Amino acid sequence: MSVRVSSMSVLPPVRKDRIVARLPQCFRKEAAFHTKEDFNNKVRTACQEQRTGTVGFKISKVIVVGDVAVGKTCLINRFCKDAFDKNYKATIGVDFEMERFEVLGVPFSLQLWDTAGQERFKCIASTYYRGAQVVIIAFDVNDVASLGHVRTWLEDALKENDPTAVQLFLVGTKKDLSSPAQYSQIEQDALKLAQEITAEYWAVSSLTGENVKEFFFRVASLAFETNVLAELEKSGSRQIGGVVTLQTTCMLLQRRSSQTAASKMAADVSSQRYGLRMRGKSCGGISVVEAGRWSLTSVFPGREITFPCGMWILVVLLTLTCSYRATQQLHTKLLFCNCRDAKE
Repeated sequence: MSVRVSSMSVLPPVRKDRIVARLPQCFRKEAAFHTKEDFNNKVRTACQEQRTGTVGFKISKVIVVGDVAVGKTCLINRFCKDAFDKNYKATIGVDFEMERFEVLGVPFSLQLWDTAGQERFKCIASTYYRGAQVVIIAFDVNDVASLGHVRTWLEDALKENDPTAVQLFLVGTKKDLSSPAQYSQIEQDALKLAQEITAEYWAVSSLTGENVKEFFFRVASLAFETNVLAELEKSGSRQIGGVVTLQTTCMLLQRRSSQTAASKMAADVSSQRYGLRMRGKSCGGISVVEAGRWSLTSVFPGREITFPCGMWILVVLLTLTCSYRATQQLHTKLLFCNCRDAKE
């Protein structure tokens, strides 16, 4: 009796509070990737038919960058550990957390990289930017200067990644410390900047947890949707390519069959110069060369040495090279003897 084991069962189970059944909505429609209320129809259909390929085993890399003390670590800790540490501790280099989701019944993982904002650690942190699928740029809604440095952080992140393959989020932190009037003013500037750099804007509070879970669920869902669409595109191209290859192969077989119908004979091609012999036979109009191997017979009389077909080119080249070098050496010796005789 055969037992079918699901490919996803080898992975650890997903927490119940990490299950996504519908696409989380954006924070502001003015600055969002799209304002659709649900996942792409192709993505939902692929998940229902279990045609997501290797998406369930993939890990989407997310990097969080921004000025020092804007709350990058607190943002990640609030979501991953549901904790908030009031004591400030600067991140040295980088740190990361792993979070697993279940999106439309398919497991999906996010690798959240917390990078240092201090200038002295910038060269270290930038080495970990490579391979990111999502870039989160955090700024303090109470600090206008941190918003002004967003473009610099964006340039550093895109140096190591393909700008067309990265999803960008602009996140304002410490919303609980801002008054409504102050926040309204900086939000307008942030929305304008987000539109200019093609980023989705969010405002959160790590202290109260406001919008933190919704934000990361949105990040995971959009990253998942992008991966599934890419997987469907690859599988579609493979299927199309397979049909073209099959048709081309059939045409070649028919052509070879018609060419060999007039002369059916065992292929016995020999070269007296290099002592190489290819022995083959005809099978259904297709030349079969004895499992693709050549034989050396005249080089070693009484013995037969076989080697792969591709090796015969190397043998010929080596033979020619050795002959050329021997000729050059002989020519040099003759010149030397002639010069010596001339001097004498």
